[in-house]
Amino acid sequence: MTTIVPTHVRKDSRLGTDLTGITNIDEAMRTAGLDWNVNIVEAEGLMMMNENGVTTTSIPGMRMVMRSDNQVTLGVVGGRYQPVDNHEVFALGEHIMNQGGKLTAGGSLNHGRRTFMRFDLPEAQVNVGGVDLVKFGVALRANHDGSGTVSAGVEGLRLVCTNGMTVRMNVPHAFSIRHTANARQRLATAETILLGAITYAKEFGAVAEEMLTRKFSYAEFLNYIDTLYPKPDEKEKRATALWSTRRNELAKLFRFADTNALGRFTQWSAFNAVTEYLDWAAPVRTSGDQTIAETRAIRQFDNATQVVKDRAFSLLNA
Repeated sequence: MTTIVPTHVRKDSRLGTDLTGITNIDEAMRTAGLDWNVNIVEAEGLMMMNENGVTTTSIPGMRMVMRSDNQVTLGVVGGRYQPVDNHEVFALGEHIMNQGGKLTAGGSLNHGRRTFMRFDLPEAQVNVGGVDLVKFGVALRANHDGSGTVSAGVEGLRLVCTNGMTVRMNVPHAFSIRHTANARQRLATAETILLGAITYAKEFGAVAEEMLTRKFSYAEFLNYIDTLYPKPDEKEKRATALWSTRRNELAKLFRFADTNALGRFTQWSAFNAVTEYLDWAAPVRTSGDQTIAETRAIRQFDNATQVVKDRAFSLLNA
């Protein structure tokens, strides 16, 4: 069978810089503007401007996290904070590529407080029903805002509608990364992440195939989304109107959307209707000069709807 042709361009492709075709991590970091580290500076003798002119101040017991390239302060931390090194984090990507991963994108958010790099994993993809391709990859992430966290996460993408498909299952999809400059330890970490991603993709594919065989009527779907989004008290006029609009939109996606033609009126179609709504149709509020597309992209990056996706998936696979 022929794989279903994608019908949309994924909105979170706007995040970062396209790194497709790059095979060297150092080049990727330069291209994506990630070729910098952080310096820890004592918060003493700080010069500040106010209406009375220049004031000198300090933050006792605290230090500042500053970018090495432009001296922008990303956070204020205590004495025990261990800084995250971009080069150390993304050196993992070299091992990922050596084992078949393909660079796709990288960049930073909020002036560099968060940095990331994404890789496709050709070995970690499933073709539900023989035609519905779901690709999996991993994203390396580092926080420079004072939390110091470094992590890797499995990211699933259904191509026909470019929905994010990563959900909580009985196999892990997120991995904490310990600070290390040791190449052998980085290799072991990369192998753990890759094995985890492939295991996750296989498990997801097996469950998805089952969902494709389970019939799901329109009445069952309405009950499903009413469980996911309970109807508010009718006295709450605005909340009720929003609930009704969402319910109608979800119903249309389930019954009529081209993206749900495969397995129409199955649990697979029901879950895809919910994920498509969350990623593409749910209302979002923009801030500053952000566009709706950029706002959706950041919401996807932040996994803002993950709790709903997890519940939507678990309700169908209880």
